[in-house]
Amino acid sequence: MSDDVVKGEFQHRPYFSYSNRSNGGLPGKFHFDWREQTGSGLSDSVRVIQIADNSPYPEAVAFRYKSQKLAVKILKSQRLLTVNEEKALLSRRHSNLVEYLLYGEIMNGPDNESFINPVASILMAYYPGGNLNSLATEHFLTEWEICWFMRQVANGLAYLHAAMAHGDIKGAKIFLTDDRLSCRIGENWKLDSSTDRTISRRRYQVNSGSVWHMSPEMLINIFGDMNTTNFSTNIGRAVGTPFNRIEKPIRVERASDIWSFGCLALEMFNKGVVQYVSSKGKPLQLDFNNNSRDPPAGLQLLQHVKKGAHPDLSSTDSQRMSAPLKDIVKHCLSSKSADRPVATELAVALENLMNRAHLPSQPHLIYSTVDPCEEGLKLYFRAKKHIGQGSFGDVYAIEFTDNNDPQKVTFTHRNNQLALKVLRWGKLDIMHKTALLSLDHPNIVRYICSGILPIDLQFGRPYPSPPTAVLMEYYSGGDLNKLAKHENLNNEDILRYLRQIADGLSYLHARQFSSQQREPIIHAGRPNAAELASALSKGIVAD
Repeated sequence: MSDDVVKGEFQHRPYFSYSNRSNGGLPGKFHFDWREQTGSGLSDSVRVIQIADNSPYPEAVAFRYKSQKLAVKILKSQRLLTVNEEKALLSRRHSNLVEYLLYGEIMNGPDNESFINPVASILMAYYPGGNLNSLATEHFLTEWEICWFMRQVANGLAYLHAAMAHGDIKGAKIFLTDDRLSCRIGENWKLDSSTDRTISRRRYQVNSGSVWHMSPEMLINIFGDMNTTNFSTNIGRAVGTPFNRIEKPIRVERASDIWSFGCLALEMFNKGVVQYVSSKGKPLQLDFNNNSRDPPAGLQLLQHVKKGAHPDLSSTDSQRMSAPLKDIVKHCLSSKSADRPVATELAVALENLMNRAHLPSQPHLIYSTVDPCEEGLKLYFRAKKHIGQGSFGDVYAIEFTDNNDPQKVTFTHRNNQLALKVLRWGKLDIMHKTALLSLDHPNIVRYICSGILPIDLQFGRPYPSPPTAVLMEYYSGGDLNKLAKHENLNNEDILRYLRQIADGLSYLHARQFSSQQREPIIHAGRPNAAELASALSKGIVAD
């Protein structure tokens, strides 16, 4: 392909340009396509991107990451990073820290937004599993599961604290990999430096997620000398700083991160919320309405803390904590910063706590012809990898660990590639289960059996309420959507796939799988699936 053709193909696409000034490398740029938005703050946003041009040079970013989704943090409100700050950001490599790849700028934002001047941006790895706050909000987490993630956060903090503090540890800042087994701490963009961690009061914008995790000393340093009556403008309230104040940067200490770590534990037990109670044990409510004349939420909380308010360790959800874990959290929430443990001590303590717990149970599916099947047969297996996630459930590739009994499914399918779909909600009744398992067509996924799954495949711990799971054949070739994105399909290929889809639909429609109606479904002017299959087999596609 000529340079002119390439230039014409990509000239209207957004691009990311970078200088490589921190490592002395060559400058460069790559084109990309915007994908979905994954997060936004008070002034910045994070969007998923897909690289559109694949450089032939192996050292180029576009070549190294051409098959991966990446993310771009658009720093609309941030000053430019210094060379040392850029170097510190890009050089940090730890399995529990977000990986930042490049610092550069973009000219074209998402939704066809054009910037007058280049906007500083960070290219980073993409973590599609959400964050710890969304995980805790959406799912009931056992203590062992919470310790699993808290230990990773402690390890990440221990690495970070060897050089600097973080300043904004909370569930929404800790991202999850696709399988939701590994978590990564994201950068705190409120801070003025990547080495000397200080906060400018005027630039510090407070939201509800940060306030509840702030240590007492952070509240005092940021809000302690504010005039509680000077909040008549939205701007003054948003930044939490009266305009007649003398600016003095606030240094962020590592001990404040440890307090936030204790609040993170409460957040994960309490369905994503950190609850404070007054000295009389009553829950606190703060006003985060920026149109109000009340003091900023941080100042409100500080006023309560001075009167004895503290994070609630006695709530119903917090009571699920074992005594050893509660002791760890209490030390993190010590009012004296010098009495709090350091991150390395927390990592060791959580590791020991997990080792003393019962060993994870072996995963198994309880199945039979009766549903629910409490007394059914047990099928033992090992989950090899997480291969899919949707609104209905998670799918895992599995292999059997017992296959000697000729009467069991494990013996019949011992040489097959299989997958297990774990449903997020609902159970299969007898009618739907029988219909699903009776499907037999070369273009329909084959379902082998269903039952209940007592053991969580991610953590090896018993479910409080075991979900329904369906054993099915595993198809390792991906799906048609991915194939169409990565391959140039010709007409013959497309016709072949469409014919197979039409054959499968014809089979399903004949068995009334398209609707609960008992009569065949006919749409005026549209061919039915059998007619489509016949037409496609002849290479004819009607309008």
